[in-house]
Order: sequence, then C-alpha cells, then structure tokens
Amino acid sequence: MYEYLSGTISELAPTHAVLDVGGVGYFLQISLQTYSEIEHSDRVKLFVHYVVREDAQLLYGFASKAERELFRHLISVSGVGGNTARMILSTYSPRELQGIIATENAVLLKNVKGLGLQRTTQYKPCKLIPPNDRHRCKAQRRYCKSAVRR
Repeated sequence: MYEYLSGTISELAPTHAVLDVGGVGYFLQISLQTYSEIEHSDRVKLFVHYVVREDAQLLYGFASKAERELFRHLISVSGVGGNTARMILSTYSPRELQGIIATENAVLLKNVKGLGLQRTTQYKPCKLIPPNDRHRCKAQRRYCKSAVRR
C-alpha cells in the first residue's frame, strides 16, 4: 500500500522513528541497521512495510529496499513475525543474512535476541527460502522434505 515515506525525523530511538510527513507523524518500527544509517540525518526516506492485524496497524521502516525485501522474506516463514524479523535484521546486515541463507547456516541465528539455540537447531535452513524458490536450490533438498524433487 505504501512504498516509502519521506520527511523529517521528529523522534528517533534504536527501535523506532517518528517521521513527520506533511504535518503528520508516522511511528515506524526500525531495525538497528536502519537506525545506524539514519541517526545523523534530519530528512530521510524510509521504505515501508504496512501490517494490518486484528489488534494493531503497524508500520515498519527500512533505509533500503533490500532490507525491506529481506524483512518480507523473513515474515513469510511460518513462525517468524515482524518483531522477530526486525531482531534478525538488527543482528545481521542484509548481506550477512543473505550469506546465512545461501550457506544454510541457521545455527548463526542463535545470536539473535529472542531466538534460542534450541529453536535455531530445529529451524530448517530451507524455511528461509520462499516456497516458490525452493526448487532452485539443489542442496536444500536434503534438508527439507517439502522441497520439490526432480
């Protein structure tokens, strides 16, 4: 629905930013990666992901389209919500996270606050690959029973 918001920062914390756009303040949840990129700026452009839930309407803001796409990729995985995806993106840069996914090294996710070792060892690396792309990764077939065998 929203592609980006561009305006002045009226409030900034490591977990959120309030962006003044045309006199309206938008509360956006952000990752530490985004925070570090915008902390010394007055005017910013943040790419947005809008979530509508039964109990809330949330805006997530990202300094780059790549970070937003990784966020969307992560929340498409069963059991990964917006806050968990934001914590993952706060721990790893988009480039590092892409490397973790490509090498299927889900154990590195134990460094993410809120993801314990037990949860990450049960976490199948192939779940980080969207269902429509799973057939492209030959190596992941041995890890994921749901992969299409060809």
